[in-house]
Amino acid sequence: MSDNCEFIDQCPIFRYFNRVAQLLYRKAYCQNEYESCARHIRYVADQPVPDYLMPQGHHLWSEDAPPAPTQSPGA
Repeated sequence: MSDNCEFIDQCPIFRYFNRVAQLLYRKAYCQNEYESCARHIRYVADQPVPDYLMPQGHHLWSEDAPPAPTQSPGA
């Protein structure tokens, strides 16, 4: 098994984070505990994964008012 989540390069949540937050979340979830990531759990269960779903299961914003992305995923 890989040490990284297989979705690390295409996860859309990163476009809403600044560079520091991207690095922190990648280290905490994508490169370590990705099996506990709420996004990963939904991906592998073939369930919809909303952009606003955080790895710990919280919502980044209200479904009614999404923010503009700060950059593209993997950037």
